[in-house]
Amino acid sequence: MNLITFVMLITLSILSCEMSSQDKFSQLLPSPADNSENSQKMATKTQFEPVAVVELFTSQGCSSCPPADHLLGKIAAEAAEQNQRIYALSFHVDYWNYLGWRDPYSDAAFSDRQRRYASAFHSSRIYTPQMIVNGKDEFVGSNRREAKTTIQNALKISTKAEIKLTKEKPDSENDIRLSYSLSGETQNAVLRFALVEKNVKTDVSRGENGGRS
Repeated sequence: MNLITFVMLITLSILSCEMSSQDKFSQLLPSPADNSENSQKMATKTQFEPVAVVELFTSQGCSSCPPADHLLGKIAAEAAEQNQRIYALSFHVDYWNYLGWRDPYSDAAFSDRQRRYASAFHSSRIYTPQMIVNGKDEFVGSNRREAKTTIQNALKISTKAEIKLTKEKPDSENDIRLSYSLSGETQNAVLRFALVEKNVKTDVSRGENGGRS
């Protein structure tokens, strides 16, 4: 787990979900009271710095997915190098597990998330690899040109909300404790926490991707 990534993904999750009216999977958590002069000034601000949250629905059991996985990694690496507010999330679905390889990172909840997106997009199908940017635009996850154009367009649109995080002293070395405050338009927004790992490698011994890692 990378703490910096964890913190920044929390920051971005509310922004992407706030921009995506169809993504209403949970209730907004209440923000703590903050009566500081700075917070009062921020409350009047209606536009904040653009962000792009890139979600990839993928599977180790899908032979079409490795190029999309590589592309997502490249997007994340270039964003870090260029200090861009682009954040990559990989969701491994479970509906390819019957093909001879059970993806160890797969989760039925991720498949359900993709199905909810399909419903929001008025689509009757789900597929991998699928990339979704800011909960609004979807395309084949290995399409480099489409990914570049969609992300660039997302970074031209200001967000309407912002979250400020403060790291606090944890109760133990195994804990992470954060406080937060919200600014902007947060009504009907969704605050979502993402705990992630980076640069995880698996040797696939069976299935469509047998022999790859």
